[in-house]
Amino acid sequence: MSRAARLDKQYLWHPFTQQAEWEKGDPLVVSRARGARFWDERGRSFLDGVSSLWVTAHGHRHPALDRALKRQLGRVAHTTFLGLTHAPAAELGKALIDLAPPGLHRVFYSDNGATAVEVALKMAFQYWIHRGEHRRTEFLALEGSYHGDTLGAVSVGGSRLFKKSSGPSCLNPISSRRPIVSAVRRATPRPPPNCARGMSPFPRPGGPGRGARKPAADGSASAPPKKSFKRIRAVWRPPSSNRLSKERRACASCPRGTSRDSRGY
Repeated sequence: MSRAARLDKQYLWHPFTQQAEWEKGDPLVVSRARGARFWDERGRSFLDGVSSLWVTAHGHRHPALDRALKRQLGRVAHTTFLGLTHAPAAELGKALIDLAPPGLHRVFYSDNGATAVEVALKMAFQYWIHRGEHRRTEFLALEGSYHGDTLGAVSVGGSRLFKKSSGPSCLNPISSRRPIVSAVRRATPRPPPNCARGMSPFPRPGGPGRGARKPAADGSASAPPKKSFKRIRAVWRPPSSNRLSKERRACASCPRGTSRDSRGY
């Protein structure tokens, strides 16, 4: 066993991994990578079939990305975003808004998917507090969904195992009773069922102020039916509520490129 493998077993924890089982085996130690493949310390080649969990969608050591990284490292590697800004962040923000659906005007940077969900949950919660609607304390979540393994993301996800281990620390979202992934799991050609069906409006005073939804950005996710979130919004929106204002449309209660039909609900 190599030194890296021994140090790993002695000092590290790995995500989604039973430590006792991990320590029984000989870890695969990656030494280099290029394109869609990586090599271990023994020189064996492996196909990175999950793109290192969707991070290297363009392949390892892509020449254009490596050049951009080296160019930026020659200037500055990192600064805080508290009270500061820099040209790459501003230029990327504009590029993202140019691609985003109408109504989204701002970008909040986060470092990973689960943290982006945490940011979105907090933004949505604070939005209603600032409006003085303190009873909107619930989230609407889809059964069978997955948003990450941080506490808030687990709360609005559908993993019973994660929620069992997190216990009372989790939020208590209202879940739709019709999981949108059921048709996919049955491997039928029919589209997933409308997850708004079977839901009764306003089981609690005030209703939920937010909905948890993440765009299907990788091959592991199944996209919901096109009009599902519009129908969910129609079910849950209070009869007396006005049309979405410009300010509410701009409140990104879901991270990155969320459709206009689902923001804030």
